[in-house]
Amino acid sequence: MDRQVLRPLSSSRSTLGTPSTTNENTVEIPDSFLTPPPVELYVPTVLHSSLQEYGKLKRKLNLAEAQYQLHQNNIVKIDSDDEDENIPGSFETPPKTPKQCQKKKVSITNSHSDNTEGATPRLPPKNKKQRVQRKAKPVPIATQLGGLTTKQLIDLVTEFTVKYPQLEEEICELIPSPDLTSMEQRLDYLHHNVYKSFPYTRWGSSRDSFCYKRVKTHLDAFKKECIDQGKTLMNSESWEAVINYILIAWKFVEKLPNWDNPAHNVQKKQCFKTLATICKKALKSSCFEKELYHSIKSRLEAVVEFDGAMNSCVEEVTAILKKMS
Repeated sequence: MDRQVLRPLSSSRSTLGTPSTTNENTVEIPDSFLTPPPVELYVPTVLHSSLQEYGKLKRKLNLAEAQYQLHQNNIVKIDSDDEDENIPGSFETPPKTPKQCQKKKVSITNSHSDNTEGATPRLPPKNKKQRVQRKAKPVPIATQLGGLTTKQLIDLVTEFTVKYPQLEEEICELIPSPDLTSMEQRLDYLHHNVYKSFPYTRWGSSRDSFCYKRVKTHLDAFKKECIDQGKTLMNSESWEAVINYILIAWKFVEKLPNWDNPAHNVQKKQCFKTLATICKKALKSSCFEKELYHSIKSRLEAVVEFDGAMNSCVEEVTAILKKMS
């Protein structure tokens, strides 16, 4: 049995493998189903064609989507131009219908009327106060005059007397005598600086040339201030204040150091001489009562003991008293 079955198979294989040669002129074409193309050539061609078709489809799809989006944008733009301004935007709340607004107004009025039936009617809200411009407060005259210099004050009073000459006598009667406190404090300060400038350690006398060089700057400052203040009072022609200042300054000049070298006492001598000259001019121009001259004479005689420059002032007072007697 086995041999009988296998024989036809072998015969069939032989028939399939070799083409039949019954007719010499006819060529037998192999069946495509039985003889597939080689794999090496078939797979690349199929993939290439499928990729090309996929790319074409994708481009068509993208083009269609772009055209559709452009078409939608044009539609939205046309619709937005045609719409009314009152139509709310995408982030705005829609307006209420007239019916809802009327109902709300009616409910508000009804509730307000119910609440106000048993109570007093409310007053309308007050309007906000308007901003008022700030007005400058009036500054007192004393405050304004406190910031002026001496020259400004003189010019002010002069212009006032020129404008109102009838008030000049009254103003002259109200002018007080000069205050000498500030002048005295200034002299005291400069006199203190003179002794403060002395060197702490020294090998010789405290009145020698070495100490004088250390103190000379402060001596010059004291001399200048002492003479300038006297001239200022002299120009004001307040004679009593001038004599009082001379007697005050004389005491400070007496306390200045006496140096070993007589040439170094120049500042002190100049102060004595200038103060005596100013005092003599003040006595000649003054017009005091007899009692005041007597008091001035006694004070001048006490000063003469320290320096003889004041002798001329004592003689002037004596001559004035003789004329008054």
